[in-house]
Amino acid sequence: MLTDNEFVKNGFLFSILEHGSLTKAARALHISQPALSMKLGKLEESLGLTLIDREKSPVCLTPEGRVYVDYLKKQKVIMDEFQASVDLLHNEQTRRVCVGGPDVYVNTLVVDAVRRLRELDPDCIVEILNGSQQALISLAEQGQLDFFICTSTRLPEVFETIPLNRERLYLCLPASLPINEHLQDYQTGPGESGECFDFSLLNGYPFIFLGENQPLQKNIGRFLEEYKITSVSRTRVNQVATGLELVAAGEGVFMASTAAIRSCASRDAICTYALPESYTDRQIYAACNRHHALSDACLKMLSLLKEE
Repeated sequence: MLTDNEFVKNGFLFSILEHGSLTKAARALHISQPALSMKLGKLEESLGLTLIDREKSPVCLTPEGRVYVDYLKKQKVIMDEFQASVDLLHNEQTRRVCVGGPDVYVNTLVVDAVRRLRELDPDCIVEILNGSQQALISLAEQGQLDFFICTSTRLPEVFETIPLNRERLYLCLPASLPINEHLQDYQTGPGESGECFDFSLLNGYPFIFLGENQPLQKNIGRFLEEYKITSVSRTRVNQVATGLELVAAGEGVFMASTAAIRSCASRDAICTYALPESYTDRQIYAACNRHHALSDACLKMLSLLKEE
């Protein structure tokens, strides 16, 4: 990445504006206040302008400062476009694709798409990174991922989402629970439809939760609230695959997708049940950094994922 540009060198201005004082900005930047004041003074001296009005609290930009900050923002856009063009050239030359996703989608959608991509382009280099959504966002922001698989459009503004396909969600109970004997007529397999049972029967049962910011956890929370189920939450995980293994181990009730259930090594120890229509149709997306150009190999991969 190119770093020798004014936006990078003088980005400390944005920290000063964000925190409203040189003291707080210096603390956030892990430098002393005099050192930050000296950096600002040298920049103003080199430009022959006063950029920050230090007499106001919080400090703010002077009219000249506003013009300069606008210039820095425009320069960053130009540098990002330049870097994206270089990345595109590099990707075209190496035919490299770097894709990420949670274990569930990597082990199902991505693996199959890689196999078919290899048939179209045997020399294409593919790198796959598994991780939580937050980890994948960070990698994609840094340009280390071409795109990643997700189920939410609530992402930082730098990302755009491309719809891939849809999937069903199911309620998953440990097969060891006696209640399954009374619900045999309602049991169904992943990818299949079925009738819903009286969910109030689950009142007081332990549920396995995901992180609060994960889309599937929002569905679990909505489900418990809608059916007035009081749950004993004993376990919280950050991967759906882990949640399903805990279901199989008898730790609690969980909600999971067709792909997740099919890829679970212990699926024989799990009983699956249909959910209401409002829970059974979930969109899967590919998220791309707007400033990162996609090579033909990446576009081929996305096309194959849409065909799943």
